[in-house]
Amino acid sequence: MAKKRKGAEGRIPNLAKRYGFGWRKYRDVTLCIHCFKPQPKSERMPDFSIAPAILYVEVKESGKDGRFSFKNSVTDIQREFFKDYPGFIFLEMGSGRAPKHKSAYMIPTEIWFSVTDDLIELGYASFGREKSRPLKKDEKGCPGTDFLFLEWECDWVPMQRDCSLANDDLPGGWDIPIDHPFWKQTEAKLLKAMNSIPKKTT
Repeated sequence: MAKKRKGAEGRIPNLAKRYGFGWRKYRDVTLCIHCFKPQPKSERMPDFSIAPAILYVEVKESGKDGRFSFKNSVTDIQREFFKDYPGFIFLEMGSGRAPKHKSAYMIPTEIWFSVTDDLIELGYASFGREKSRPLKKDEKGCPGTDFLFLEWECDWVPMQRDCSLANDDLPGGWDIPIDHPFWKQTEAKLLKAMNSIPKKTT
């Protein structure tokens, strides 16, 4: 009986891959490394989780001075990957505590490469946040990210008690606005998967 269940479990990854979905296999039981007893959370988890749409995200953040050196920040190998699988650069900028002293952006990779390539060609290698008037340049002469990537800026949301989606309390953090391209790309991936399903013949 156990062998049959293992065979069925082996088909779930292929099922997910068929539609371009992501998947994760949970251990049936995780033992405590100290007492070797089953950990409670591991016993309540199902066998798998399936993510309907995989969106690839590279994470970047400014240094303690609030600036980010974008030149060569993405490797050539990663750049080639994003040509085949467009994704996003999550960039957090600023020094101090969020949200007052920081901004965050979820930037489509094609926009990121277009903007940073143009800046490098103009002789720039880093930028700051520069929360100020549009078109104002920072002390290095480069426009700040709050001008360059304002369209892709994330919002800050306070702590959510008993979040319905997470089924738990969530601390304050960045949120992706509903009109952000992130959601449009998610929807497009789901529609592509749905349209790939063979139609039943009667």
